[in-house]
Amino acid sequence: MSKRTADQRDTAADTTEEKMYSSGYSSNQGSYGYSNGGGYASQAMYQPQQQSAPGPDWSKDWRSPAPQMTPSTTGSDQDRNSPATKRPRHGTAGNMQDQCQHTVEQYMKENEVEVRNYDAKNMCLTWDDCPFPAEMTQKLRNFPKPSVIQAAAWPIAVSGKNLIGIAETGSGKTLSFLLPAAMHCQEKQRSGRGNGGYYGSSGPYAMVLAPTRELVQQIEQECKKFTTLRSASLVGGLPKGPQIGALRRGVDIIIATPGRLCDLVDMRVCDLSQVDFFILDEADRMLDMGFEKDLRKINGMLTRNKQTLLFSATWPREVQRLAQDVIAEAYGVRTPEVRIGGAGDANLRANPNIKQTVHMVNHYSEKNRLLGNILDELKRENNGEHPLILVFSKTKKGCDQLARDMQYSMRVHAQSLHGDKSQPERDWALEQFKTGRKPVLVATDVAARGLDVKNVKCVINYDFPTNVEDYVHRIGRTGRGGALNGVAHTFFCEKDCQNPGKCARELTQILKEAKQEVPHELRNVTSSGSGKGFGKGRGFGGGKGGGKGKGGFGGGDRFGGGGFSSGGFGGGRW
Repeated sequence: MSKRTADQRDTAADTTEEKMYSSGYSSNQGSYGYSNGGGYASQAMYQPQQQSAPGPDWSKDWRSPAPQMTPSTTGSDQDRNSPATKRPRHGTAGNMQDQCQHTVEQYMKENEVEVRNYDAKNMCLTWDDCPFPAEMTQKLRNFPKPSVIQAAAWPIAVSGKNLIGIAETGSGKTLSFLLPAAMHCQEKQRSGRGNGGYYGSSGPYAMVLAPTRELVQQIEQECKKFTTLRSASLVGGLPKGPQIGALRRGVDIIIATPGRLCDLVDMRVCDLSQVDFFILDEADRMLDMGFEKDLRKINGMLTRNKQTLLFSATWPREVQRLAQDVIAEAYGVRTPEVRIGGAGDANLRANPNIKQTVHMVNHYSEKNRLLGNILDELKRENNGEHPLILVFSKTKKGCDQLARDMQYSMRVHAQSLHGDKSQPERDWALEQFKTGRKPVLVATDVAARGLDVKNVKCVINYDFPTNVEDYVHRIGRTGRGGALNGVAHTFFCEKDCQNPGKCARELTQILKEAKQEVPHELRNVTSSGSGKGFGKGRGFGGGKGGGKGKGGFGGGDRFGGGGFSSGGFGGGRW
């Protein structure tokens, strides 16, 4: 059988799709209906008025409020298909639709949900509201209800529309895109639109890109737990052979880091011609790690008719530009956006479920003393056993040293995790941490994003991060999934910051937004701005700040005050 080009396959897929539309295709026995809007929904959730009547337009039930139903008296096909006799999803009376709309509005207000460029008439407030079959949500019913991002994102994702989701870390974004991806892949399998890749195997139909190996592996674990998809994780640091073997055997979904995916595509062992469900998880972090070129390269290999879901914890201009380039919309169409808890605003916000405490320190000896006290207190509160504690250090060397000090000086079972460790070492460290055999994990920022470990009681910022964005993502490792007992301790030392005044101001703003206590000493650093140096005495520090010459290197002795600005070197002794 001759190998067809990507254009031929797309043409064949479009032809099949048109035939399915014209024939009113749908599957029965509670499976998935194929909607004229390009989306999928569970047919078990909707019942036509009569057995012989054609099914309603599922997509419009999600995209617009159901019209009030007037019972048919003639029983003709025309009457049964007319807008006046379509059965509303939430009941048969117009008042029921109004009541449900009020419920949705109340839910959005209570949970700070903002939906843009989409008429949010329906949300998945309970598991019975979800547009998935029972077998797919059965395991999810162990949770009381869908998370906020899931409730808002699922109706949009299953309707076939592109989506931008902006929510804090630990909000349940993974299942927000995995379950719609599973429905998409299963529908393509049933419809016979998979034509085989380089090796004649079917798929992949969906693809998830994530910034780190750990996050990719965690997404794959969730995929295997809640879906029946054939998946392959493609990450650096592991041999390519097993990954190539999985691709040759055929997969439904690829979960990959951008760098390794580009390598396998260049080797012509990864065929992306059938991928038309594209997911970018933690897009802001991928840009921070320098993957923009790889992301644009991968996007250029995919069909423009793909459905794209982009998730991010923040919404800076760089991510906005990336979203505009990778999401293909018709002229004049704006991509639906879901924002949870004020995410994406100009002001960065921390998870309000986390109790934040900032300790002002001047020396590393103070850090070690405070660290020991915090560990002892957590141990007492946990009946003599240390709960899961995540400690962040700035450097790899400092990470290893701190773990050794905790192990031998503080008698705490600790393990380090950073980028210089091999993949088996990293897997072992995470396994020791998750199982509680070594309940304290000392990590660099390699674990700050995407690390999803349940029941992390406390996060300790031993070294203050480079910026407050990393601070928010670090403390987001606790208080996840709606947990109310997350705790974060931060050691703020001016020596750790290149611009202490700026860091103090931004940290103060985050604490105020989350209604947390702001230490008086931190307010002093904020008010002094960058006038203070990196310590006391002469040299780097000791100047009084302010100075002359509009805030130049002035007002103090040698780098003592202010900071360089348009005023130049004014007033101080060089």
